[in-house]
Amino acid sequence: MTRGRLHFTRFAFPSLFFVVVFLAPKLSAQVLDGKVDILPLAVGNSWHYGYLLSDERAFAFSMVDDGYVDIEVVGATQLKDTILWHIQETVGVHRRSWYLERQFPDTEFVEQRKYNLRELTWGDHPLFAIGFSKAFHFGPELENSLTVYRYAKGDTNQLFAIDTLIGKAHWQFAFRGGKGLEAMTCTQLETLAKYNARVRLLSQTLVSVDSPPLVQPLSFELRQNYPNPFNPTTTIRYALPHRSNISLTVFNTLGQQVTTLVEGEVGAGIHEVRLNADGLGSGVYFYKLQADEFSQVRKLCLIK
Repeated sequence: MTRGRLHFTRFAFPSLFFVVVFLAPKLSAQVLDGKVDILPLAVGNSWHYGYLLSDERAFAFSMVDDGYVDIEVVGATQLKDTILWHIQETVGVHRRSWYLERQFPDTEFVEQRKYNLRELTWGDHPLFAIGFSKAFHFGPELENSLTVYRYAKGDTNQLFAIDTLIGKAHWQFAFRGGKGLEAMTCTQLETLAKYNARVRLLSQTLVSVDSPPLVQPLSFELRQNYPNPFNPTTTIRYALPHRSNISLTVFNTLGQQVTTLVEGEVGAGIHEVRLNADGLGSGVYFYKLQADEFSQVRKLCLIK
């Protein structure tokens, strides 16, 4: 199993030429903790791609599709720790196909599909496409595992890439900081078939690069750390319904306080803090959130 993670590299797709036309005024990319937004999601944002697919079969059938893929964010639903971005995708195809030396009549058609892009609102905001897309082809429907993160360390206009093997398919994605997906290539070579699909960005319209505000929690909550057990770092998340003076502390099994993670006034929302236990020994520990009259304790396990 190979897991694809975003990393910065010098990246190019052979024989692909990118033409980027900005149809909206220049906007600054949203930044999360010093990281750049590589797939700006907001209602009204859209991308226009050129599309090419070739499918060659050993039993003498072959097919070539070329056309376009239009993707638009048409709505959003806010859930706990999640935003579901409602995507409308329109695909226009000119298809040519052959069997042996015989060429069939060309066909043209337009397909329209709707699906959701799920954004988890923690960490670097993992993204998963729930449904099939010609361009945003990442998410749980893929064999094995491919994770795309909305935010990455870098700058606006910087190129970010995924280059990974999933099953028998070689996937390549290129994202531009503050602008979105620029290109995608999937190549699959099998004993009886050769498959290649590509999309390339032609134009885009970014009416906004800001996410809608996240759902404000209705109550205090201390959540289970992840991962658990851990070594040596783990993430602790907590929810505050309003601005509060809080303390988040860690204790050993003797009730002795070993570290304070947060102390002071914190605004409403879902927050996370990272615990680095390099200086602690293996064993069971407890972490406690105290906020106003609220108090909650959870257990974590350090294994070295």
